[in-house]
Amino acid sequence: MSLRRHFSEYLRPWLSANCPRLELMGGYEDTLNIEIRSKTHEAAVEILGGQWISIWHNWENRLDQMRDMLLRAQPFTFRPAVQFSPINTAVLTQALQSGRYREKAQADKKNFHLVSAFTLALARQELWKKMPKDSVPHRVAPSAWAT
Repeated sequence: MSLRRHFSEYLRPWLSANCPRLELMGGYEDTLNIEIRSKTHEAAVEILGGQWISIWHNWENRLDQMRDMLLRAQPFTFRPAVQFSPINTAVLTQALQSGRYREKAQADKKNFHLVSAFTLALARQELWKKMPKDSVPHRVAPSAWAT
């Protein structure tokens, strides 16, 4: 199945049904092939909209970042820094509990791809945190008095 077809038939309907008003900020795994990277970015922006970037961290680094994030606790409270809502996260939590995502070459590709997508989302979140903040507050009507 082509990437464009997958975006059109599966991702776009799911996104419009589950989060129609949220701004999409996506990431995809970097590849050395510039043509594939370019087509992936072009298809994502054209079909899904939003902001897309290539995540250059390799699988092992993303996996380590995910483990660190899942093991991190809030200071002085001993509560996890990341908690999953029981609504619509059963597949991800089962994949994380199974441990069958650690190797790319394993037979169970579904868990690998699911956890890989989660690691991409975490890497994108870390990049988003490091971006400079806008000095202009959002959702405020423009004013002639603002400088």
